[in-house]
Amino acid sequence: METRMQELKSLLEARPGGVSMVGICGMWGSGKSTLASFVYDEISREFEGSCFVINVKARSRMLGFKTLQEEILSNVLKLEVTFTNLEQGRYMMETRLRQKSVLIVLDDVPHPNHLKMLAGSPNWFGKGSRVIFTTRNQNLLNDYNVRTHNVRMLDDTEAIEVFSWHAFGKREPVQGFEKESLSMVSRCGGHPSVLKNLGSFLQGRRRSEWLRILVRLEGIPVDEILKNFKIRDDGVGENIFDQLLD
Repeated sequence: METRMQELKSLLEARPGGVSMVGICGMWGSGKSTLASFVYDEISREFEGSCFVINVKARSRMLGFKTLQEEILSNVLKLEVTFTNLEQGRYMMETRLRQKSVLIVLDDVPHPNHLKMLAGSPNWFGKGSRVIFTTRNQNLLNDYNVRTHNVRMLDDTEAIEVFSWHAFGKREPVQGFEKESLSMVSRCGGHPSVLKNLGSFLQGRRRSEWLRILVRLEGIPVDEILKNFKIRDDGVGENIFDQLLD
C-alpha cells in the first residue's frame, strides 16, 4: 500500500504551489476508496481545511448536491454552513475556499455534473490545494483532463496490511491470529473491498468464530461476495458475511 500511496502523492505534487486534481480510476471493489482514505489520513493535517465526502453517487441521489456542498464547506471552514440552493452553494464554495489551502476527496463520482457541483474548477480553491476523486468512469477523467491513477489489485503484502488495519487496527495480524489471517486474505482475491469488509466483520471475534467462518468461506466465490457488496452499495441487500455465522 505504501508504494501506491507514494505514486498518488507524486501526482498530487505535480503542480507545486498550484491546485492539483487527480482522479483514481478502477473497477468496482478495486481499492480506489481505500487508497484515497489512506492518503487523506496521512496528509490532511498539512492543509488549512479538509473534507472526505463518501459515496457521492448514492448520497447525491438520496440527499441532493446541496447537502454535500454544505458538508464540504462546514468541514473545511469548521463551522455550520447552510444555504438555500445549489447556485448559492457553488458561489460560496468558490468565494470562501479560494483563499484556503484545502484537501477535498470525492468518493465514487459517476458523472461530470457531480464534479461540476462539488469541485467546479481549480479556481475554486487556494494555492496548494488538492482534490482527489474516485470513479469507475474513464470518460469523466478524459473530459476533465486531470491526472489519473489507475488502480490494480493488491499483492499479498498489501492485502494483509489492508485486512489487518480493519481486523486489528494495525498493519499486521495480532499474535495468535497470523495463520488464520493469511487464510482469510487468500479467500479475498486481492479485492480491497472484500478485505476491508471481512476484516471489519471479524474484528473482536473469537478464534473459534474465525475458524468456522473460514470453513464456510471456502464455498463462496469471491465474485459472489463482490456482487453482494455492490448490491448493498446501491442501498439494498444484507451483508453476505452475516450469513456465515447462522
